[in-house]
Amino acid sequence: MVAQMMVVLVVILHFAALAFVLFGGFVAWRWRWVFYLHLMFAAWAIIIITFPAVDCPLTLLENVFRHAAGMPELPGFIDHYVTGVLYPDGYKALVQGFVVVLILTSWLGLYARRRGERRAGAHRMGIG
Repeated sequence: MVAQMMVVLVVILHFAALAFVLFGGFVAWRWRWVFYLHLMFAAWAIIIITFPAVDCPLTLLENVFRHAAGMPELPGFIDHYVTGVLYPDGYKALVQGFVVVLILTSWLGLYARRRGERRAGAHRMGIG
């Protein structure tokens, strides 16, 4: 019973990590320090997409708990819970492209906001 609850907890944590990959750059608009954490999550996402043999630690942890609960292990979080569930199988490359655009948009927006704040600060000080 405990192992099954741990499986659920790890799946929830995995969905939270996925949401952070998607939207963490926008959170950094409010809290700039989040950008560095988001950069690490985005880099990890790129690594596991580029090198499919690399397993996510959360997937490994989920499989440990699944084994302890007598459940079959899964090949991967995205393949099991996302592909074919949140979007059709044939759209994987399109969705990955959308994710890249979403992340880059959040980072460019953060850059534009910071640049605007610096200019506004310079004008207030009579420098610009």
